[in-house]
Amino acid sequence: NTVDPYSNTGERSTGERKIPNLTKESKTAFIDFLTIVVPARDMFRFDKFSGLEDFSHALEYYFLKPLGFKYDDNMKGGRNGYKNHWKILVKTSTGTAETVGFFAFGGNNDTICITLTGTACQCIDSEGYTFIKNFIQELGGKISRIDLTHDCLDGDVDIQQVRNWYESGLFRSNARGKYPNAQFIDDLGSGKGCTFYVGSRESGKYFRAYEKGKQLGDVNSKWVRLELEILANKRGIPYEILEKQSEYLAGGYECLSYLNIEQSKIATQQKTEQICYDHLEQYAKQSYGRFIEVMLMAWGGCPELVVERLRRDDALPARLIPASIPIKQ
Repeated sequence: NTVDPYSNTGERSTGERKIPNLTKESKTAFIDFLTIVVPARDMFRFDKFSGLEDFSHALEYYFLKPLGFKYDDNMKGGRNGYKNHWKILVKTSTGTAETVGFFAFGGNNDTICITLTGTACQCIDSEGYTFIKNFIQELGGKISRIDLTHDCLDGDVDIQQVRNWYESGLFRSNARGKYPNAQFIDDLGSGKGCTFYVGSRESGKYFRAYEKGKQLGDVNSKWVRLELEILANKRGIPYEILEKQSEYLAGGYECLSYLNIEQSKIATQQKTEQICYDHLEQYAKQSYGRFIEVMLMAWGGCPELVVERLRRDDALPARLIPASIPIKQ
């Protein structure tokens, strides 16, 4: 990959600072990553416990279970500066448990760190985020990281459009403000997807636009994901962001101001599922299509015998989302 740096000198753009108005429809936003930190001493008042096992059970009862999660009671070692951590799990449609985050305890001024991945965030509805907000407020905790996301599923925004926003000054704080750091990662035509970054984690505000569909394996996909990562190292993150994802994403930069109001995770989930199945099918054809022809010759042209010799019923592929499997009637 090559890197195409942009100016960070604060020079004024010659382009027009025009706020996008791509459609008249409401746009959607959702949370794709969340880390919260709460004081352990305030967690104690929920329940009396004498050891780490009781502590983890209490956290599961008061926080994980209401959200539909559980934890792996096989305690792990240090993580993120904490002495101990446990995996957070969710039950899949096949009955297996998938890791969707972790919680950590021991050190860091006697705090508890809870991290939820994008998969976990997809399982939480609006009532769940209100529950999390109330949980943090009651314990006097804070949001230390949150990723707000919008998916452009059908090409309404592409990577070049985002680069044009940057060149037009729409990522600056004002018309005379400095250009934030930016970086473009080119896939050089490989079909794996390009990425454009603005800002830095050190500043506490980090934007990225990337070709999500291509990342998942569909080289012809127009799906681009816009993602704003906010960290509490430079600013306090308000609790209400958990309930007003679209408004805070729209307020992140001038170029995102066209995003607003409603949120929906259904379209994104369906798109992901479709690409996962289609990509695996295409991969199988590329890798084993010719060998299947050889097997048909070896077994008298009988597809039933070939399928019987190739099939495995012990597990589904790890990357395959069960809901993505098209059931032929």
